Amino acid sequence: MYEIKLFIKSYQDKNLQGVFVSSYNRIPVTFSNLTRLILLLDDAVRSQGREKWRRKGLKARYHSSVWLLPDQVNFPVLATFGLYNMYRSGYRWMGTIYWVEGRQEAVFRSELELIKRMDDVLSRQKNM
Repeated sequence: MYEIKLFIKSYQDKNLQGVFVSSYNRIPVTFSNLTRLILLLDDAVRSQGREKWRRKGLKARYHSSVWLLPDQVNFPVLATFGLYNMYRSGYRWMGTIYWVEGRQEAVFRSELELIKRMDDVLSRQKNM
């Protein structure tokens, strides 16, 4: 099972900034706005899907969460999200999002629903 960890640095005027790391390639990717995040996540999910397709007959990979905090996250983290079981069906994303600090999990069935779930958490964090 592949996993993507999102480390949100700031959320001013509903503009996301931060870093995400995929267990597939383990390279930290910086994003500075929501559009950039969506495009980069789409690339990450697409590359993971190709890898699964190539390894059809083999067992699924399971990765430890230990490596997921990259050295590049040297800023105070507003929120941390884990994306699991993420896959594409046509042009829709589906999967599970886990808010690490709040220990809450939710299922999403589209990009919009994923954004909405993150917005709910980040708005709540900002008001605290």
